[in-house]
Amino acid sequence: MKQTIGELFFYINLTAFAIYACFIDQSVYAIRFLLFFLSLEVIFIQGFIFNLCCNIAVIGIFAFSYLMMEPIFGIQVQRDQRFDIVNVTVACIIAMTLNWYICYVFIKGLVTSHSLEEERNRYHKESIHDQLTGLNNRRSFEQSVDFFTSVCRHVHQTVCIVMMDVDFFKKYNDCYGHQKGDEVLKAVGSVLKRLAEENRVFAARVGGEEFIVLWTENRIVEAQRVALKLRQMIIDLKIPHADSSVAPYVTASFGLYIMRGGSRDSSQELYQAADSALYKAKEAGRNCIVLHDSANGAYSILDISNPNDLPSR
Repeated sequence: MKQTIGELFFYINLTAFAIYACFIDQSVYAIRFLLFFLSLEVIFIQGFIFNLCCNIAVIGIFAFSYLMMEPIFGIQVQRDQRFDIVNVTVACIIAMTLNWYICYVFIKGLVTSHSLEEERNRYHKESIHDQLTGLNNRRSFEQSVDFFTSVCRHVHQTVCIVMMDVDFFKKYNDCYGHQKGDEVLKAVGSVLKRLAEENRVFAARVGGEEFIVLWTENRIVEAQRVALKLRQMIIDLKIPHADSSVAPYVTASFGLYIMRGGSRDSSQELYQAADSALYKAKEAGRNCIVLHDSANGAYSILDISNPNDLPSR
């Protein structure tokens, strides 16, 4: 605000001096220079609209002064072809033309900058998202997991991680083809996206048919509920899988690791613990959830199939 007032004060004084130089001192060259300088100077400090208003105001002031100086103040005005209202108008038109060009350059720069920003954002999004499923990718997971382990260590929030693997996915590809296999991964990705939106969890694809869900949850029963819900959502897809020895449709195995608040496990240890729980789930026959709790280091199969069977919140 102070800067704008100061600039306006500067322009008013400059205009007053220009009027004096023209009508009192009769310095034609001085007023031409000052008018041109005044018109141009505004361009580099304020925007186009402000410059346009200033130029119109300058034309009006000099037109009024030129016509009314002698009748009102009795001052003789030198009227010749070297200086008149047209000269003032031309000077302002030149300034406004330059301003139009500068605005064009400025707007073009903004558009270019916006395009570059969009391209950068697109590249960044592609670099942290899996192209097939649209989920976060392994790189994004590695960037995020450090935050979760830090929260666990310093804020004493319990971190929950589910590592899941589509059962007999290689057999599915061999039986139905890789294109159908990609469709399965997309369907699983959609399930994880929905789970992430509904439960505010981080979901990522970290390998071929391997996915991870990561979030903070101090209530262990709620962590179990999320894992059971995910398992049921995969089953509900009812994607036929003739070569599966577990079920006639696509299923998945789950390793749920609970890292208690205050734990000093690193992100790598967190990942390995979840992977170990997933391995136990595969050993237990697949299509199940194995719970691994850092509190006692024990593994246990979550033998409840329906999340609604868990105790209420």
